[in-house]
Amino acid sequence: MTVRYEALTQPGPGEVLLGWLDAEGSGTLELLEKRVTWFGSGRSTDSLAAAPKGAFFRWAREMSALGYLDISFTHRRWSAAEPALIMLPGCDGLLMLAGVRSAYLVERLEKIGFDGYPIRHTPDLGAAIPVPGTLLIQAERQGLVVDLFNGLRAAESRLVNAGCAASRLALSAKPIREYLSPVAAPAEGPDSQLEKVSLAKLVSDASGYSEPWSPAPLGSRTHGAYRWRKPGQLVHALFDGEWRSGDRSEVIHSAFSMDPVFSSLFWRAYGDDDLNRGALSVHRHIDLPMLHKRSATLCTGFTARTDGAMRVYEGVPRVIARLLAASLGQKLKTSMKNGGRST
Repeated sequence: MTVRYEALTQPGPGEVLLGWLDAEGSGTLELLEKRVTWFGSGRSTDSLAAAPKGAFFRWAREMSALGYLDISFTHRRWSAAEPALIMLPGCDGLLMLAGVRSAYLVERLEKIGFDGYPIRHTPDLGAAIPVPGTLLIQAERQGLVVDLFNGLRAAESRLVNAGCAASRLALSAKPIREYLSPVAAPAEGPDSQLEKVSLAKLVSDASGYSEPWSPAPLGSRTHGAYRWRKPGQLVHALFDGEWRSGDRSEVIHSAFSMDPVFSSLFWRAYGDDDLNRGALSVHRHIDLPMLHKRSATLCTGFTARTDGAMRVYEGVPRVIARLLAASLGQKLKTSMKNGGRST
């Protein structure tokens, strides 16, 4: 992932798209997919069909993780997140401006004077749909954060002081299976096909391209994560004595939580870091559930990078990594500063 640092007065495609999202406010995911895919593909309906498979889903997850959008994949709805000033954990007074941003707010940022200085970085994700650049603000000293907030709120009345969102989200994370909802068992039919995920195949895959799903009999009652199709929907569900559904990440992490042999989470400490931060990794096929993904992303304001089969979140303090792992019901595999390992 490459990063470009830019002047705030030079909005890129991601900023233009964020302005439209602010004006639109909310809507259905189906309509949002059509519009942003059209925007990302050069505003040509001929190129719409050429958009990479899953591009919208990946874009939506990253936009939610960065705090620009609030998304319910269950209800197929989205809404623009209100602007929020966020403290990044262990970053020596570094703040992030999440949510939508008005022109007045951006103009005020450029005139914050001696209280601090703003930076915009745009990650090059190679995505078909652009992501806005993250706005970071370095406060000159901790005591000026309140003054910074008050000055910015004078230009944008919707702005909220969200504190350390990464820590708050990690602390609020419930046991993963509590996010699942009851669902009817897969129905018999000529086109019915039930598939079950192999946790062993996931944790042993080093390429990121292995297919962990394999056919299972429709009457299967062994515990684990399953998927099947019904009209207009791909259902992911956990069977643990009853059928419960959620998004793919929630269901597969729930399956990991029932198996003490496997864990999908790995945290590696930075060797020269006194703030006990490190890199949190998870297999890219499942990634983190949305709340956990936002918590990990808002540790730095940087989207996760891909490293082989893994998706890596940088700058995650160990205490936050442990809270996320506890919510997911998994042991956090760690690598210590001295090269030793702990499980």
